[in-house]
Amino acid sequence: MKAVTFCWFVNVLILLDTTTCSNGEKKDGSTITPPGHNLPFGSHTTPFEVPVVDKFPTPNVFFEEYMHKSRPLVIRSILNLTTFPAVVKWTDDFFRKEVGEEYIDAEPARKENRNLTPEQMTMRSFLQQYADRELYLVSGIDVFRAKDKLKDDLYVPRSLHCGGLQYLIESLVMWFSSGGTKSVLHNDDYENFNCVLDGTKELIFVDTKHREQVQADGYHEDGSYSDVDVDKVDMHKFPRLGEVPVYKAVLHKGDCLYIPYQWYHQVNSPGGRSLAINFWFLPTRWFNTSDCQNKDLQHQTQPSSKFGIGQNQIQAWNKFTWSFQEKETSKAKYKEAISTDFPKSQFLQDELFKDLDKDGSLSLSVEELYNVDINKILQKYPSLDAALTAEDITHDEL
Repeated sequence: MKAVTFCWFVNVLILLDTTTCSNGEKKDGSTITPPGHNLPFGSHTTPFEVPVVDKFPTPNVFFEEYMHKSRPLVIRSILNLTTFPAVVKWTDDFFRKEVGEEYIDAEPARKENRNLTPEQMTMRSFLQQYADRELYLVSGIDVFRAKDKLKDDLYVPRSLHCGGLQYLIESLVMWFSSGGTKSVLHNDDYENFNCVLDGTKELIFVDTKHREQVQADGYHEDGSYSDVDVDKVDMHKFPRLGEVPVYKAVLHKGDCLYIPYQWYHQVNSPGGRSLAINFWFLPTRWFNTSDCQNKDLQHQTQPSSKFGIGQNQIQAWNKFTWSFQEKETSKAKYKEAISTDFPKSQFLQDELFKDLDKDGSLSLSVEELYNVDINKILQKYPSLDAALTAEDITHDEL
């Protein structure tokens, strides 16, 4: 027993003698290896699991518990249990028949590289090659001539059926490969439901509140992505990534995932046919409770044809007002936001403010911004619609 104790004591002394110095080196001159160094992104810590439910939350619960609180959510196997025709119908033969002669852009690498130029080819050509080549199709549904037929197979999650959220769906995007794909670490200026129609996806997340650490080294503001090698993170080059907690979610066929606005994420798709669709929708700080009072929310999904995806004036209005959507926005702050973000719309400042400020408080509430009759405003100010178009507002400005 004494010999064991003595050996333990000697080992402790040896460890103490090689304790690291303040410059990150050990006393013996060697360099310490940071956790996760030269390992895949997220390996530096034990990830938190993303909460899992088996049904899409109702819109009010979704807004209050997930959107408003910026919390990701997995909805397990939901597309296998409800109406979502694409899960069954969207085979390679289906694509050959319905959109085979249409041209698409395919990324020429399974590991994302934003410096590469996409290859243009027909969908038929892509289907002939994608199993054997490094090709990754990322395409908005609206680019297809047969977009209406494709949309017939895509149903919108219950969480977006009312409360004003139904007007904020901006686009539907297809992600299609033979697997083995890896995205860069990035974030998006949209809220996002990502649904897996075939294959498996693994996602590593970082809360947007850790923006400072994620963007400290090698981050591109233009495009919102990091230069870090997601397969082999150099913790000496990206030291602050070692400070961030991460979340992990693994999705299988039929699963959907809510990715909150501006959360950083990195996506891996293991080998095998991989097909997903995502619903990009605009962020909002307001939920119209009364809009849901007489809505039937029993169905987990509804046909996308019932929604004005990418075509609603409310979407343009939400983008226009986003920079001054606060609990209360003073007239001075409103005018500053208009002047800074939308200089061509300055002529609207005073008159439009009077129409929005219903209670005459000289400040705008979120409720006032969202309760406005947009059609009436556009009729009174026909130049407003032209101004929004002229400003070329995109989600990058949100």
